[in-house]
Amino acid sequence: LGHLALQIARAMGFRVAALSSGPAKEELARGLGAHEYVDASAVDPGAALDALGGAGVIVATVEDSVATQRVVPGLAVDGTLLLLALEAAPISISPRK
Repeated sequence: LGHLALQIARAMGFRVAALSSGPAKEELARGLGAHEYVDASAVDPGAALDALGGAGVIVATVEDSVATQRVVPGLAVDGTLLLLALEAAPISISPRK
């Protein structure tokens, strides 16, 4: 799902940041159209998205509530969090500071 979301967003003219854990997928992500790549195993993904100006939309395709929670701080004010995959665990979302 993430691969498709990346390509569709790029085709629609959005500036696209791909997130994954590890450097192995960077080349693929950029080949599919990502402008930016965030290695969530090396940096705080929410802070990285925030440093890029904040994400207008985050398409969460990972079944990991902790990973989803880590990207939420990178959501721009009035941004949209689209959850396409969930595990049976609570997600805690704090208000933006």
